[in-house]
Amino acid sequence: MQRITKFLKYLDHQRFQVTVVTVRPSYFYTSDPTLAAEIPPEVRVIRSGSLDPFRLIYLFKHFWRRRRPSREEASPRESSGR
Repeated sequence: MQRITKFLKYLDHQRFQVTVVTVRPSYFYTSDPTLAAEIPPEVRVIRSGSLDPFRLIYLFKHFWRRRRPSREEASPRESSGR
């Protein structure tokens, strides 16, 4: 991100319409908000979703817990009488 941010300063914004496409911030990765402050105001920034593996694992675990009944809710098994 640092190289791109520094490069954006030197583009001729009269000749180019610059758009940066990036992913939304994630809790799992660090980011430097001072770099975002260095982006010239003429630059359009588009943030999109991503297939972040950590986010997918979190969603899968959350979905799995909701679908699986808890032990208290599950019906008790009948004994076979042996």
